[in-house]
Amino acid sequence: YFAIVHPLRSSISWFKSHRTLVICVIWITGTAIGSTQLLISESKPFKYGDQWLYDCREIWVQGSQLGKLYTVIVFCITFILPMIVLCLVYTLMGCTLIRHHLPGNETIQHRFASRRIKVIKMLSTVVVMFAICWLPIQIFGLLVWFYPSWILNAETTLQYYTFVGMYFFCHWISMAH
Repeated sequence: YFAIVHPLRSSISWFKSHRTLVICVIWITGTAIGSTQLLISESKPFKYGDQWLYDCREIWVQGSQLGKLYTVIVFCITFILPMIVLCLVYTLMGCTLIRHHLPGNETIQHRFASRRIKVIKMLSTVVVMFAICWLPIQIFGLLVWFYPSWILNAETTLQYYTFVGMYFFCHWISMAH
């Protein structure tokens, strides 16, 4: 971002001098969000058909809305906030590239214009791929908490395998990103 939008400014010096702080804040935030899962989740056995399986799920205080609140906070921190930052930063980079003109003849201008279009397409692809890969698991998590009857009622073998398949697909595509 700084190399494209502010190539000659020393505005990145703040980030250089505070990079340890920024990295620590990122790790502390991630640890706080993840450790909640460690403290709240339990593995419960359940019988499906003629075999015993285990379900690892969050166990919150009965009747509280903490599970829903936690899920919404995780959704905002891990999906909405990154999408806003990506869209804002990449839009600023794209606008800067569009407005920038190199001095020189027509050949140089044409060559730069085609490279500019490629970079803008690449920036757009990064944002779209982030959304495509992470939105399914985020929606799945929200559905489990806000509409559990849609997701968790597996009365037939087909419904059970559909639920498990949806979960693994959503998880796999997010991890593939």
